[in-house]
Order: sequence, then C-alpha cells, then structure tokens
Amino acid sequence: MIEFFINLERNAIQPLFEQVYKEIRNRILSGDLQNGQKLPSVRRMAIDLGVGKNTILHAYELLLG
Repeated sequence: MIEFFINLERNAIQPLFEQVYKEIRNRILSGDLQNGQKLPSVRRMAIDLGVGKNTILHAYELLLG
C-alpha cells in the first residue's frame, strides 16, 4: 500500500471528494501510481486527510467509474 499526502483546499468551491478524486486521478495519469498499487483504505485515507469516510468513499467510487 502506498502513502501520500493530498493538500486539500477546505475553503474552495470544489468539494473535498472531488479534490481527492482529481489528485489521485492525476497521479495515476502521470505514472506516479502504478497499475496494481493499492490505495489506502477509506478509513485510513479519511483519518490521514482529516475528512469523513464518505468523502473518500465518494472519491474512490468516482475512480471506479
């Protein structure tokens, strides 16, 4: 499993789940995240970023398409 930091703009117009989604997506497209690498669990990511589990769950669901 990988660990990474996402800088969230808590006062931005863009929702937090969308910020998380876009950051992970950008890292996938840039090659920073490789095929087969596991993302942190919803719970772990939520704790690390200081957001609710539903925020991360929504972002992960968007990644699944």
